[in-house]
Amino acid sequence: MRMQASPGTLRKLAHLRVDLEREFPQVPAEHVDEHLEDVAADLLAQAHFEEFVPLLVHRHVRSRLLAELRRSQASPIPISVEA
Repeated sequence: MRMQASPGTLRKLAHLRVDLEREFPQVPAEHVDEHLEDVAADLLAQAHFEEFVPLLVHRHVRSRLLAELRRSQASPIPISVEA
């Protein structure tokens, strides 16, 4: 990750990557990385202190990945027209 954060926060974000890749093995690692970097950069840019950034990053990225999986697995609902 190429963002301004303390070494401790960067270490926690690296652990998040591993945890999310394990939880979502069907999602390419590069895709998880893109989400992590995007969300972490946004939150770090706005943070007055960064202690909670890893927790918030995990929550947001996990939500995004779950939503994407639900959308990709949703099957169209058959519509029956009765005459």
